[in-house]
Amino acid sequence: MIRVNEPDSNITYEDRYSSYAIIKNDNEEIAVVEMVGWGYIFPGGKVEKNENSYETIKREALEEIGYEVSDLEYYEKFEPFYQISSRGRFINCHNIADIYLGKMKDKVMGPIENTNLHWFKPNELYGKLKLDFQNVILETIYPKE
Repeated sequence: MIRVNEPDSNITYEDRYSSYAIIKNDNEEIAVVEMVGWGYIFPGGKVEKNENSYETIKREALEEIGYEVSDLEYYEKFEPFYQISSRGRFINCHNIADIYLGKMKDKVMGPIENTNLHWFKPNELYGKLKLDFQNVILETIYPKE
């Protein structure tokens, strides 16, 4: 597990189990979800009850971008601590995030969330992700040259 930062001892954090994927296309570009009005993130999200992190990626890819993904391989677990605004409230989050690497497969539907799909070469994406820990993930997998 890669700890991204240290928790503030004066803050109580909520555990959040999540799963995200670095999904590439045939042009070696990375899929990024634009959450309209919020920012860019990797496809993925919270692991729901009765679901494992692998199943989360499959579900979230359909919901957020309308695509199936293939060749998913587990990469690493990242553990960041941060504050996020969600549904009108601030959450102090202790995220336990499983990261997968995979490939884009078939478009099977339109996204059901208010999102847009974008493609970036890894070096075009540095510093552009809304969640700082995802910028750390990107630089861990694709170190700056």
